[in-house]
Amino acid sequence: RAESEQQQQQQQYLKKGESPILHRANPVQKTSVVSLFRFASSLSMESTRSPTHVAQHPNVKNLNHFGRHMAFCPTNKGGRHLTAEQLEPYRQIGDPHLDDLLGFMEEEGYPLKPQDDLLSPQQPYPQHIQSRIDEFVQYYSDYPDWVDQEQLERGQTVFLRYAGGISASLYHRSLVGGLSVPKIAKVLTTTAYLAPPSTTQQVGHRLEDTVALLASCTGFGVKHLLPNGDAWKTALYVRILHAKVRRQLLKREGPRGRAMDRDWDTEEYGVPINQEDMATTLLAFSIYALEGLEYVAGKPASQQEQEDYIALWRYLGWVMGVYTSHEDSAACAAVPSLTSSSSSSFSSLPRSLDPCGPGWYEEYPNPIMHARSISDSVWLHLVHPDETSTSIAHHLLRSGRGNSCPYQQKLEKKKQGSVSEANKPLESYDFYLRAQHCRDMIGGPLADALDLPHHPNPCTRLLIQIHGSMIWWGLRLFTWSGGLPFLKNGKHRLLVNTIQTFYSKWKRSHFTRMAKQIGKRENQVVAKERVCPFAFLAQP
Repeated sequence: RAESEQQQQQQQYLKKGESPILHRANPVQKTSVVSLFRFASSLSMESTRSPTHVAQHPNVKNLNHFGRHMAFCPTNKGGRHLTAEQLEPYRQIGDPHLDDLLGFMEEEGYPLKPQDDLLSPQQPYPQHIQSRIDEFVQYYSDYPDWVDQEQLERGQTVFLRYAGGISASLYHRSLVGGLSVPKIAKVLTTTAYLAPPSTTQQVGHRLEDTVALLASCTGFGVKHLLPNGDAWKTALYVRILHAKVRRQLLKREGPRGRAMDRDWDTEEYGVPINQEDMATTLLAFSIYALEGLEYVAGKPASQQEQEDYIALWRYLGWVMGVYTSHEDSAACAAVPSLTSSSSSSFSSLPRSLDPCGPGWYEEYPNPIMHARSISDSVWLHLVHPDETSTSIAHHLLRSGRGNSCPYQQKLEKKKQGSVSEANKPLESYDFYLRAQHCRDMIGGPLADALDLPHHPNPCTRLLIQIHGSMIWWGLRLFTWSGGLPFLKNGKHRLLVNTIQTFYSKWKRSHFTRMAKQIGKRENQVVAKERVCPFAFLAQP
């Protein structure tokens, strides 16, 4: 009888041409008490499980890709997912609005050099060029109707409340896990950004730059996010940096006139830093980070908190060039300056990915499910780790403190043959600890594909597991403390002060470092005041 009722329900969905995924009212599952006091597998968290009636729907394919389970239902069958064929065209679209502006400047004899500051140029541009720049800036000075300032502020509060868990997730899950995308890793290796031959110190500086972007967007209130605010400017500078990288790679010639990669193939890799890549990065900072938070906290954030945090990143993505709606892309395509083939191909697409938006169906808006569906879609399309992914992941895990290998040094002092060669570590203790944390967050299948090693010595391996568990429990307790009334306000003030202090120190050191690098390139002393905050100087 139960099977008969279920079949009738499925037939009703089929008659409507809709998937039951659309009718799932609350995507946040209830949390069992037991899960709060244990660390469940990151591959089977409660909020990522699909209800039985969804998984058994005939339009749904139950897939498993590197341990990530998903009930896949494409849009042409009433679902929210996109197939590889539907996603591939987005790889040929960069940032038409900004790309065409930089192309126009180059045609007029005023190309934007890697170290130039578009928003605050050292020398004034001719009026016809400056008017085009002003047109671009003005477009992003009037935020869309869907932006809710109160929701942006709530999104900032979500980050501050769960800062420990989200930060751990961003590093161990989003960043290292994101390196398993060879097409994105190709940009990193070509520019030596976070990849060999950059030094661990350079990797550390670039990670600090990313943290600074996050700090400016979350630690200074909503006014800094709005047009002409510090966070808004930082997001625009990051967007301009991406455009510089895109142009340099497409020219196949890098800084200092050196050939960067004469085999760049847009058919294979797509346009560098394209719409799918940017959508993937935005999801890594939003829904993927929220999934990692669930692992740390033992329960998912509330539905309202997730929607607020995703809305924050939707706005930031819009500023950084992730097209958010059909109206937005149509408006960009209507700008007279956008006449290149890239903009025309963009306007011919049926919709923008808008990965943090409400989704394809106006009658069923659901940003959480839309973000998860796009995340699943790009996961299937892009996550295929190769040797480059492994190399970058290991290079990243070697950055930071504990780069030396004291255990290896101690072993070398011992007599030859006193220790088994198989038990000698090839990396530092901290490297193996970070690798274990990544395993915990991304799951064994993907960790194995990235060749994240266990410590070869069984005793040290056990010590690392105990050490790692203590760190996770510390983060869980710290995360829980944000919900305690007598600790919440104090924790909030502490985090805001810490973030603002870090950002102030970063600005001083960052501008000094950038001035030295630009001065070295131009063979002259450059004042900090003349520095573009995000100049393209990634290649060592």
